[in-house]
Amino acid sequence: MKPGALFARFLILCLALMPAIHSCSIIAGKEDQNQDYRLSEQELAMLEPGDLILRQGFGVVSQAIREYLNEESGVSHVALLSQNRRGEWQVIQSISKRVSQVDGMQKQDLPSFMRESETHSIVVVRFKGYAAQPGLNLRVEQAARKYLERQVPFDHSFSLEDSSRFFCSELVWRLFLEEAGVDIFEKMNLEERKERLSFASFFDPDHFEVIINHHRLTNLR
Repeated sequence: MKPGALFARFLILCLALMPAIHSCSIIAGKEDQNQDYRLSEQELAMLEPGDLILRQGFGVVSQAIREYLNEESGVSHVALLSQNRRGEWQVIQSISKRVSQVDGMQKQDLPSFMRESETHSIVVVRFKGYAAQPGLNLRVEQAARKYLERQVPFDHSFSLEDSSRFFCSELVWRLFLEEAGVDIFEKMNLEERKERLSFASFFDPDHFEVIINHHRLTNLR
């Protein structure tokens, strides 16, 4: 059986089991999982709106994604950092209703996002194009907020051709494509499902720099 088909069948099985394992607090996004995991005050001061935050979540779906991709970074989700009017950090992201109460675009306060992440899995990266275009990060943040207001649903088909639905990395890809004119997936073979789901592009030094790295691996770019 082809790897993509095997992953799809495994993911369907995971989703089918979710009602049973919900009470065991396995699914990320349902209950806090990691109460002591947070960014330090020094790290919080390093953040800027429009930065990306990647993590490994809890639960069978997050584990399935990580094992299927088998990437050095070992992450299963990406979101965009934003600040509310009180200056509090939030993330804007797209998540499936299978692991969340909302299907698609949603915002979450950063402390909650951290608690739903495995220890040592958080990495924050910054788009290098921000330095050359002052204010671009705020335009990217605002564009994400507009998609949030539109309540764009989750893309369960993982297609980049359909702009009416987004999976997590597709949202970020589209934001940079539309606001910066940069295709951060340009080096990927998008005909391959595994590459469409890959997080390798967010560690491409041509486009991103690592700002915060909690990862067990020290050689992330």
